[in-house]
Amino acid sequence: MPSLRVGRRGQITIPSDLRRKLRVVEGDQLIVEIREGSMVLTPAGRPIFQLRGSVPVDGPQDFTAILDQTLSQRAKRNMDAADE
Repeated sequence: MPSLRVGRRGQITIPSDLRRKLRVVEGDQLIVEIREGSMVLTPAGRPIFQLRGSVPVDGPQDFTAILDQTLSQRAKRNMDAADE
């Protein structure tokens, strides 16, 4: 099982084979959860603005409203997960 070392400033390095398996690249964000005394790192996915233009649409889009809705849904999911 791979291990990570905590550096002087509290930083960790994720081994390249794990990054490849999880498809984590430089600049990605990870969600940190504490479960039964263990730290669990989960890729957070790409920010919505990085996805802009990836799906063809007709007409103008209100990206502020889409971002607000996405953040609200993500917060609800996190709150539901914390209640479990």
